[in-house]
Amino acid sequence: KAKILASNPHSHCQIFELEDHCLGIQGHPEMPLQYLKLLIKDRYLGIVDDHIVQHAIKSLEIPPDNALIGQWIIRFLQGNESK
Repeated sequence: KAKILASNPHSHCQIFELEDHCLGIQGHPEMPLQYLKLLIKDRYLGIVDDHIVQHAIKSLEIPPDNALIGQWIIRFLQGNESK
């Protein structure tokens, strides 16, 4: 059974683990924030409501937890608890 490790108001499952076999990450912590901003604008402006696009871009101002996510990945790969 999958265990949810992270969620947010827009997505019930952002990070999950399936026993010790699989670690799934919805986001892309490896991507630079400037690239994500351009990607959001390029793919969604004119397709998705503008306030949703602007909210997504504004959310990029929140510092990412890349170091913490990196620690989870390392622990998972080492076979330890992913918390």
